[in-house]
Amino acid sequence: MTLSPRSLLSLLPPRQVDFLPARDLSDEEMAAEMEAEAARSRGRRSCVAVVDGIERVFTTAYSLKFPTAGGHMMDVSVLFDGRETHHRVIVGEWTGRGRGLGACGA
Repeated sequence: MTLSPRSLLSLLPPRQVDFLPARDLSDEEMAAEMEAEAARSRGRRSCVAVVDGIERVFTTAYSLKFPTAGGHMMDVSVLFDGRETHHRVIVGEWTGRGRGLGACGA
């Protein structure tokens, strides 16, 4: 049997897991948090793929892009069906040749 996090919390005695009050962020801290979130969002892409004949949406986020001698190396996370996986992808200049993709622009 699998229990949801909410179900697990309901098994605990009352007030055993209560959230503590948090201080309000200053205007500067709030602006910094919003900028950090905006920076993270710029690296995310929403994509659609057909899986078993059904269009499915997944999200990618790139945490590293590093030039190599013949292309790029990237660390990417993929969020699909509530599950996140992490991958290292190496794309060479040769990847797109003969496929009409041109040079590697990673």
